[in-house]
Amino acid sequence: MALTNVFRMALASNSNQRKSLGLLWGALVFTSALLAGGSVFAQAPTTVTLEQFIRGALERDPEFLAAKAARDAGIENENIGLAGLLPSVTLTASEYPDSETKGRSNFGGRTGSWTTTNYDSSNRSIIIRQPIIRLRNWAAYLQGMSQAEQAEARLRFAKYQTVLRATELYRDHLVLGAEVRALRSQFAFWQARARQLDEMRAKGLAAITDALEATAEESNIQRELAAKEKEFAFTSSKFELIFGSKAQPVRMQITPSNKTLGNASPELIDQILQNNPELKAAQDAIRIAEYELRKVNADHFPTVDIVGNRTYENSASSTSIGRESKTSNLGLQLTLPLFQGGQVTSSARQAGANLRRAQFDAQTVRHKLQNDANRVLGEIDTAIKHIEYAKRLSLYADTNLVSIRQQQSLGFKTSPDLLQAEFLKQKSVAEEVAAQYAWITAEITLAALQGNLETLHQQTGIGSVFSSGL
Repeated sequence: MALTNVFRMALASNSNQRKSLGLLWGALVFTSALLAGGSVFAQAPTTVTLEQFIRGALERDPEFLAAKAARDAGIENENIGLAGLLPSVTLTASEYPDSETKGRSNFGGRTGSWTTTNYDSSNRSIIIRQPIIRLRNWAAYLQGMSQAEQAEARLRFAKYQTVLRATELYRDHLVLGAEVRALRSQFAFWQARARQLDEMRAKGLAAITDALEATAEESNIQRELAAKEKEFAFTSSKFELIFGSKAQPVRMQITPSNKTLGNASPELIDQILQNNPELKAAQDAIRIAEYELRKVNADHFPTVDIVGNRTYENSASSTSIGRESKTSNLGLQLTLPLFQGGQVTSSARQAGANLRRAQFDAQTVRHKLQNDANRVLGEIDTAIKHIEYAKRLSLYADTNLVSIRQQQSLGFKTSPDLLQAEFLKQKSVAEEVAAQYAWITAEITLAALQGNLETLHQQTGIGSVFSSGL
């Protein structure tokens, strides 16, 4: 007010001063507006749907990118194995100067006559080899095919795992945000309640123990809120790291079926065992171990190759006539192993042990999938029941909040009563968000177990993620 009066007195002096001071006044008003509400000019935070967040994870998540690189390396095993069945062509060439000294000494060791000849030598040779009977190379080719299939299965499993991690992080961000808002409402209620009890105690209307209990509860909620805000900040940083920029998740409104699923049916178990990529990779590991055993045992048997060779040699000097030769041959080469110190036998026993381990690993995965199926179905049933409870709680909280507001306007309820009703509303929102995204996560987990995440129902919000080829 004093500053306003100063400007009003200055504006009354003359026109030039009024003009200059008017501009200054406008600048101050604009600056004050920026200081008071600079957020008006700030951009609204970017919102991101679950599908968009999963796409971002598939593009940026380092674990999935590492899995893609491993797949690219794994599929080359088929080409490496095929190369062992194809002909090989080798070309060698050499060219080098040489010298030859000839002479004789006289009787008695006296020096005689010596002659030194300098000449150039060159050699060109090309060798073509085509394997005919090489059991090890055939086993290596079949093993390479299985390794390429395993690489694809592992990438598919890594993709499902990335989708699950992204969904869980998206859920945690939403749930923690709702829980923080609920705790803030609860903290505001206990603050107001403590002040109210202090005032009542001063008037002799409340016991000191009630005021102390309210203050203690306020402190407990404050500590809980600080811990929850720290957890939410950590989750937000992970969310930003995966998505690549600051963004806010968008809560979806879903209405799942009320039908309970119970335990896994034999048809569902069969579908999981046929299509699950983790089990597929384990089964590929068995075939890879089998072919490794074949490769080792093949070293006991002979090999037969067709070998063709053409060689050109030339030698010439300035003092003598050059020599030139050309040779060509084509035939079969037989290699028969006789003794290798027991290396092949020990390698075969080692490969057999690795095969048994792969078989046991596959059984472990199979049992794990069956247990996971029953667990996930139970989680879906629990989530559906939780959603129904959260909806009833939300309806009650909405009705209660409207009622408290009406009673407060009539003087029957106080501000702490309204804050408590708002806390109940925020708590119901947190419950509903947690229940809905627990259901979404369980549905995605079940679809990943079945190996058909691409056909997941659109109500989860990610049904088209894989149709784009990510």
